[in-house]
Amino acid sequence: MVGLLLALLSGSGLTGDPDLFWHLQIGRQWLSGADLTTDVFSYTFAGAKVGHMDLLAEVILYAGFSRLGYAWLLLLKALCAGTILIAYTLALPPKQRHPMLGLLSGGGILCIELLVERPNLFSMALMPLQLALIERARRGAATTSPAALARLFGPLLVLQVGWAALHRASMFGHLLLGLLALYLLCVHATARQPRLSRALGPHASRSATVAAALTAAVALFVQRFVLPGGAAALRTAFAYRAGGEAGWQRRYISEFLRLGPRELVSAFPATAALAALALVLVAYHLIRSLVRTNVEADGDEPERPLDAWHAGLLVMTLGLSLDSVRWVPYLTRVAMLLGVLSLGAGLPWLGARMIGGARPHRPAGWLGSLLGPLSGVILLLILYLRHPSPLMLGPDPERVPLGAFAFAKQNRLRGSVVNAFELGGYTIFYLWPDVRVMVDGRNDTLYPPSFMMRALDSDRDPRLFAQMRKEDGVTWVLAVNRPNYQSHAYLAHDPAWAAVYWSDTAIIYVERRHHPLLMAQSFQLLDPSAVDRSVVDRLQRQGGDERLVAQVGDELLRMLQESPESLRANVALLLFYHLRGPAHWAERDRVRDRLLQLAPDHPAVREVLRRLGR
Repeated sequence: MVGLLLALLSGSGLTGDPDLFWHLQIGRQWLSGADLTTDVFSYTFAGAKVGHMDLLAEVILYAGFSRLGYAWLLLLKALCAGTILIAYTLALPPKQRHPMLGLLSGGGILCIELLVERPNLFSMALMPLQLALIERARRGAATTSPAALARLFGPLLVLQVGWAALHRASMFGHLLLGLLALYLLCVHATARQPRLSRALGPHASRSATVAAALTAAVALFVQRFVLPGGAAALRTAFAYRAGGEAGWQRRYISEFLRLGPRELVSAFPATAALAALALVLVAYHLIRSLVRTNVEADGDEPERPLDAWHAGLLVMTLGLSLDSVRWVPYLTRVAMLLGVLSLGAGLPWLGARMIGGARPHRPAGWLGSLLGPLSGVILLLILYLRHPSPLMLGPDPERVPLGAFAFAKQNRLRGSVVNAFELGGYTIFYLWPDVRVMVDGRNDTLYPPSFMMRALDSDRDPRLFAQMRKEDGVTWVLAVNRPNYQSHAYLAHDPAWAAVYWSDTAIIYVERRHHPLLMAQSFQLLDPSAVDRSVVDRLQRQGGDERLVAQVGDELLRMLQESPESLRANVALLLFYHLRGPAHWAERDRVRDRLLQLAPDHPAVREVLRRLGR
């Protein structure tokens, strides 16, 4: 029950990932029978050949979304969360398995990292399941029976092929299978060197080594020659490491940033702590394996829960994580695996007396009976407190500019749009085919690096923006307007352009001479990129002109109509009523109370109240 609640809670939340929406549109078009071999969503590369590396995942995402809406995303994330919970239980040897260990480890993962809402969701669930199957294959690698080998390596092959069909990060799975084959070869070759063999891990037969190599080779063959992604899916996983233009992701997308040890600790403290603990555990067990010379009374060396394979896994994922942020979740999962393996075998007193899994003939006791429910409640509480929008479903209003799309449809803004990079996916889903985007998240399947750099730079560079508009002639812009980031802010001061829509999520700018009918809806007095400052400037310079003052108020109310909880618009309205004098201070106080309800501790709210002496 606790596991089910964890899975459901981890799957709840508002949906705002921009990449999800173009994935949904691709799934929709594929199911409708559309030709997706060339691009139909952008005007910049319309008709260009486009690759599809996550097609099965896109179909699954849209097939359920078309029937259940955002509830489908909840169910899908809950299923993936359940897979993670089960995977860590399966990774343990049969005698050490207990749901409590899976709950602690899988629940810990869900508390550390929120699940994404795009094809990468499948990778986040299938990777720990593959690790569990690899543990199972390693434990049984001494067998020579063809039937037993098929039971060990068949599921690994099926899982890897399915993963490759779902998401391009399956390249990590191919890497693991190749390393497993190489590792088993080393184990088999050193079988006559007892001390080294103890450190490497369980014995592997020649048949198991061959079976592992065949599994890796067949999975790679299917990926390369059968699945739609082909070789491109293998290349894109590490494309960010290339130099020059090919490595543009390093400079523009946070997912590909290189981390140093300090940055890893500061940005991902829980993962860093897990990795440090795993390093200590694997070093301890390796040293014990190398220096121990005595054996048990029956002449058998006790099997270590961690060995050279786990050391290699940890070092590899730690190196990848320091090389790119995108691999940090993989490090988290590997470090958690090492922890649960050590917990299951290295702490028998906890397993037997408190959990009851290692020695089932011994009673768990009252402390063990309480440990499960108590741990579950703690995990649920942590997940609830850490989740940005628990127990909620639907589009995230802070990310998805539904009001801007409604405005565009109502005012017949069609054709080509200059959109901020992160708004491309939403535009493809909500406005296509009436509107075609300049750019979106398909940066590794369609858009070349040189174009991506120009598109991203034009968000901040007015000269580059003007040059690109001379080339394509697009006359309207969909810009980001979040409090912490605003794209195309320079257009607010360009006399050729006008802001005709404002919300806390997006701004729509249009070229004045091409959209004369929209000028009546433009923001003529307020600066949409700095609303509060422009209110002060206008009222201090033109406070005696009641017509202009009334127009400022109307523009503010239009902003609040689109974003009633916008701190920027409410702060500007507070200043507006304050500067109008004592006759309007009752209205000012109502806005102040509203701000104190919305965000009493926000720095902007505290600053404006300080300025007003309140």
